[in-house]
Parts: sequence; structure tokens; C-alpha cells
Amino acid sequence: MTDKTTTARIEGAKALIRAQFDDLWGGQNLSPERVAEFYSPTYKGYDPILGETNGPDEVYETITAVREAFPDTTVDILDQWGTLDGVGVTVTTRYVVRSTHKGEFSGIPATNNPVELFRVNVDRIVGEQIAWSWSCTDSLSLYRQIGSLPTELASQMNPPS
Repeated sequence: MTDKTTTARIEGAKALIRAQFDDLWGGQNLSPERVAEFYSPTYKGYDPILGETNGPDEVYETITAVREAFPDTTVDILDQWGTLDGVGVTVTTRYVVRSTHKGEFSGIPATNNPVELFRVNVDRIVGEQIAWSWSCTDSLSLYRQIGSLPTELASQMNPPS
């Protein structure tokens, strides 16, 4: 494979990840059909907050639940890297999610608190779809921001200056 072909495949995979963030997580294009365009029928996702997700139908349900709790979500990509092997492209994305907690999330009622959450995803692209994802996030920070940590613990996380 030529360097141009390798670069084109990696850049295409990175663009796919950016598009799914724009269309599904922060945009107005969320539908089961649109999710199925991005995610493989055998998709597996692992997230410390959202748990395991299998297939496009569960991805749609997960995104819908998150967007109901955080309807004004924006995703800003900070960095992306890609590698290519004989099967597909692995894309690592470092990004920040910003939103407002306006609905129930993980059993926690809406607080109207702003949220800023830094995340890293490692996504495997096979063909033109996302085959699997591993996510890393600062879960404790999210729960602190939506006010669900005990006051004593929260103050220890952010001691007064």
C-alpha cells in the first residue's frame, strides 16, 4: 500500500469519527438509520460511565438517553491519531464534551449544572464503520460537576486555594 493510500485511509477514518460526534452526539441527525451508517452490526463499545454497548440499536438507545440528560451537548476534538494495519484503522481521539445537566442521568435528577468532561476514545474502523470502541473518562469529575458526590468528598477533590 502506498503512503498516499495509507494516509487517505487514516484521514478517512478520523473524518468518520468526527462526523459521528457532529451528527449523533451534538447534531440534529440522530436516528436509528443514521447510527447504523456509522456503527457496524457487530459493534462492541466499552465505557466506564455508560457500560458495554452492543450493536447500533444499543448505541442509538445510549446516545438518546445521554442527549435527554444533556441536550445541549457539544464535542470539541482536541487531538486525533490513526494507525493502519491489514484489517482496519485504529483512531485515538482526545476530546472535551460540554453540556448542561437538564435531565435524569444515572438516576441523578437534573441539576442544571454545566459539565465539562475530558475523554479519550480508541475506535477501530473496519471498512467504513466503527467496529469497536474503548472510552476513558474522568467519571469522578462528571459526578462531582452534577453534584452527586458527598460534600466532604467533593471538597477534598477541590481543596480551597
